Amino acid sequence: MSPTCELEMELFNLGASLIAGMDEVGRGAGAGPVVVGAACLSLSSLTRIPCDLDDSKRLSPKKRTRLSEELSSILDDYAFGYASSTEIDQFGLSVALSLAGRRALISLEVPVDVVLLDGNFNYLKLAEGDPCPDIPISELGQVPVRLVISGDSKCVSIASASVMSKVLRDNDMLELASVYPEYDWANNKGYLTEAHRLAIARFGLTPHHRKSWRI
Repeated sequence: MSPTCELEMELFNLGASLIAGMDEVGRGAGAGPVVVGAACLSLSSLTRIPCDLDDSKRLSPKKRTRLSEELSSILDDYAFGYASSTEIDQFGLSVALSLAGRRALISLEVPVDVVLLDGNFNYLKLAEGDPCPDIPISELGQVPVRLVISGDSKCVSIASASVMSKVLRDNDMLELASVYPEYDWANNKGYLTEAHRLAIARFGLTPHHRKSWRI
């Protein structure tokens, strides 16, 4: 299944002017940040989305990079939010995802009418008493969020966020790999491959590892 614009068109027909697709990358890694991307589309920019856009996991690194460059000039707006490995250890993954998602949303320069969020859990709206009050939910306004399971393979807006976030985080891990070459982050991007685990056993953990995880 390749992503389509059916859901976005449904929302435009209902009166939406700008839609933000959102997706995360790095959730399952043992090192590095989790990144949430927001990709904003209007009806006019929707018509310019590359026809070969797909879920980032199904694309080669070269194709992801090319698509990311194209999307950066097509989207009405886009932004990214990070949560560090330290924040993941301190707050847990769900709250870290909320932090990253909120940071992405408040970094957008234009207001959106609706968010299409990949997955079955709205991590953008944790309880008001959550332990990351530096970006209150109230600052995000009352933007409705629609959850889309496997959204990166169904909706072009979410697929756009998926591709751009993946390219950004992969490039970040390449930079870290130059500082910590023994962990093979240039290839595993912080995920716990056998080579990565062997390096941890030999060299220990870096400040970028998620120490609360079983690694």
